[in-house]
Amino acid sequence: MASDPVLHQVQLLEEQVQLYRTLNELAERKEQALSTADVAALDHIINTEQTFILKIAELEKRRYAAQKELAAAQNLPIDQISLDFVRTMADEKLSARCQRAGKELSAILLELKDRNRRCQTIIQGALDIVQSTLEKTGPGPKLMDRRV
Repeated sequence: MASDPVLHQVQLLEEQVQLYRTLNELAERKEQALSTADVAALDHIINTEQTFILKIAELEKRRYAAQKELAAAQNLPIDQISLDFVRTMADEKLSARCQRAGKELSAILLELKDRNRRCQTIIQGALDIVQSTLEKTGPGPKLMDRRV
């Protein structure tokens, strides 16, 4: 039977999945906003993302504290408290929840990484256009310097 620290680890993992799922949805909206150059939407999305990043950081602190507590209760070093260890400590139902959440989190993180890479590519493309435009208007006469 799972003890409270084990249940707490699984609950934190499930909460982590929820937060990263939302962050991934925001990244999808950001990718669309970047593609359409919707600056207002992009600004809103980035502000919302920052809120979720802070929530994830706070959750990570709580997860680490719970992991530390479980390690102390098991008289083990903290680095031995892995997802597989938590599953072995859990009953069958809780172990299945843990495994499902772990797989989902891995899939979400891979998708988020890929989506962020695509956003970075879009941003780099826009920066390249700006740089090219600046270079073209460089040392020669400026548009405003020309007389019509």
